[in-house]
Amino acid sequence: MARQALSLVLKRWCGWSAIGTERLTGLGQVVLAPTHASHLDFWAVLEGMPAALRRRTYVAAAADFFYQQPWRRWVTQWLSYHNFPLNRRQATLDEYSRLRQLLAAGYSLLMFAQGSRTRDGSLLPFKPLLAMLALDSGVPLVPVAVRGTFEALPAGRWWPRRRPIEVRFGAPMVRRLEPGEILPKAARRLNRELEARVRQLYETERDHAEI
Repeated sequence: MARQALSLVLKRWCGWSAIGTERLTGLGQVVLAPTHASHLDFWAVLEGMPAALRRRTYVAAAADFFYQQPWRRWVTQWLSYHNFPLNRRQATLDEYSRLRQLLAAGYSLLMFAQGSRTRDGSLLPFKPLLAMLALDSGVPLVPVAVRGTFEALPAGRWWPRRRPIEVRFGAPMVRRLEPGEILPKAARRLNRELEARVRQLYETERDHAEI
């Protein structure tokens, strides 16, 4: 019921659309790295995923916001298939181990490499956690640009404005550690590539958004 209601809000009220969804076809597992400007972002990304992949995707939720109050935790859990609290400033070793275990069990992850929502619409710098997880597991890392959610539901609003929302899925990035490579250093390099691809997706006009 919650999924259907959210789908109606996104499509009928906001005019949701997606491009590049075919890039997820046939993938059994992914690490999704979308931009973050609104609480609508993860719902908009889930809407563009194949149903089988979506049902096995865990969504990271800021522990200091979504899990501080029981009612907010309940709403968060009700509105997504799976979610879990995460320290958005600096993941602990225990949290990293839990994320790695989810990937090892065949689940996908949807996490925001920027950590927090932008407060002015600009893209914040990416943190290397997702790149590290993708390298450590070999799971495809998918750059995602979500456009229009800042205009529809910026921080401080509880109901979205009628603004078009577009999700752009980039080409999956499959990387593994090379012999002798150090994980943190390789992750920083992959993170720079990921951020560049996401920014290009975000800034490129629709007809040329083939990153």
